[in-house]
Amino acid sequence: MLEQNGGIGDHLAQIFEKRGKKDQAIKAYALALAAPGAIPETRARLTLLLGSNSGIDDLVAKAQPELIAARTIFAGKLLDADARADFFIALSPDDKSARVNSVGFINGSESLRVAAQKLRTINYGEVFPNAVPMKIVRRGTLSCLAKARECVLVLASAQDAQAR
Repeated sequence: MLEQNGGIGDHLAQIFEKRGKKDQAIKAYALALAAPGAIPETRARLTLLLGSNSGIDDLVAKAQPELIAARTIFAGKLLDADARADFFIALSPDDKSARVNSVGFINGSESLRVAAQKLRTINYGEVFPNAVPMKIVRRGTLSCLAKARECVLVLASAQDAQAR
């Protein structure tokens, strides 16, 4: 959830701070600043917590890979060649993880068009906070590297999910 909204991360950091969990607050503030939709007050709050503005940019730079990792799903071996393609994935709540309602190929390597079926079967984890009936559409880029013998799906942040 932090990867989609810096405001939510800021609020979580404030809760950690009020509970005296300084290290968790610092990490949450850094993630919130690295996330799309970061609010200006977050930097000010982190500055006050740290006692200075120095080091904040380094904390944010270290947080960015964590946000990308939170959106990365390993899809296994699909091809013996390098390829890349974009897909739309419609998700809805299920018991333990998200249920895939549909997958649509947008563009990219035609050899990955058939990967849509595989994207219907991978575990997207806990996407929804509860079982309220809803659907969301995420955009993801599936990348396969022959050398790595692995394909990964990186979900776009919510504001980057529109068709191009």
